[in-house]
Amino acid sequence: MRRASSEDQESVEDFVPLFKALSNPTRAQIVEFLLGGERCVCEMTGPLDVSQPLVSHHLALLRDAGLVKMREEGARTYYSIDRERFDRDLDAFLAHVRRAR
Repeated sequence: MRRASSEDQESVEDFVPLFKALSNPTRAQIVEFLLGGERCVCEMTGPLDVSQPLVSHHLALLRDAGLVKMREEGARTYYSIDRERFDRDLDAFLAHVRRAR
């Protein structure tokens, strides 16, 4: 999401990538699952009832949106919510809504 300067207020369009990333039911489930802590793909396929390639695809989209970060450990890759970015983007959206009221 584009960061606005003090002279350049965000518009609702600036939040489209955030909400687009969250609007898919599988991605929303992944986010909810990761809110409980860091996980590798193999830990998500069963509870989410989706294939490993599909989980990986959705994680890539969430990473591209800046909501998820990853770290590699040996042969496994672990994913977690980028809490700082997640909170900052949600706070920016709420501030935008308050200004618009």
